[in-house]
Amino acid sequence: MQLYMTATPQQYSLLCGTGFRLSHLVYQIGQDQHLHRSSVSRQTQIGLLALHSSDLPVIKETNTLCREILRECANRGFEGVAADFGDHISPDKISFFNELSTALQHNKKKLFVSAAYGKQVPTAYVLINTALSGGTLSTMLSDACNVFGKQRIALDIERVRMDFLLPSPSGEGTLLNEAEFETLLQKMAPTVYFSHELCAKYFTYRKDGHSHFVLFDDADTIRYKIKLGQQMDIRYAFLLCSEVSDLLNELKQH
Repeated sequence: MQLYMTATPQQYSLLCGTGFRLSHLVYQIGQDQHLHRSSVSRQTQIGLLALHSSDLPVIKETNTLCREILRECANRGFEGVAADFGDHISPDKISFFNELSTALQHNKKKLFVSAAYGKQVPTAYVLINTALSGGTLSTMLSDACNVFGKQRIALDIERVRMDFLLPSPSGEGTLLNEAEFETLLQKMAPTVYFSHELCAKYFTYRKDGHSHFVLFDDADTIRYKIKLGQQMDIRYAFLLCSEVSDLLNELKQH
C-alpha cells in the first residue's frame, strides 16, 4: 500500500526522515480560474498536487485550469492530484474532475476525489473516510469496494477523538482537540478498550449523572486500519499531518 501524508510546507520539517510520500497542500483554484501555489519549496516535488477545498469558485475555464495543473505536475514530478472537495456536489466540479481525470490518465497520472464524486467521475480514485461511530469498518469498506470497484478505493484515514453522550441515537458526538482529550484521559484515568468493529479505541466515564463514550485513534489503531486496507488489497491511503503530528515517529515508513 502507498501511504500519502497530506502536509503544508510549514510541516515539511516534521516529516524529514519519516519516509512518507507527500500530498502537497499548497495549491488552490483562484477566483480568476487559474491554479495558485501558496509557496515554493524544493521539497514540493514528487508525490501529489493537493488542491485546497476552501473558497472554491464556480469553475468555468476547465480547459485552461487542467492544462495548468498538468504543467505543474510535469514540472514538479507529481504522480497526480488529490482533490477532496467534501460532500457537496456541483455540476461545474463534476465537469472539471472528468476533464482533469481524462487528461491525467493520458499522462499516466492519478486523480483522487471524495466519495461524493465517486460515481460522477468513474476514472478517478475514490477517498473513503474511515471515521465511524457505528457498524464495522470492514463492512463499510467492502460496501465501498462493491459500489466503486476495489481497484478505485483509497483510504482517507481520519484521526478520531470524539465524546458521545449516551444514549446517542444520532451517532453524533463532540469533537475533542488534543488538549481536551489528554486532559479528559488524565482526569478520568479510564480503562481503555479496542473495538475490532470500528478499528478504534474507546473508554467510558460518567459526569453529572450522564454516561459518556469516548472514541479515539492512536498509532496502534491507525496501523490497524492500514493493515485492514492491505488485507483487502486497497492500494492507497492518506493521512493528514495536522492530525497525526504527535504520532509521526510511531507511524514512520521504513
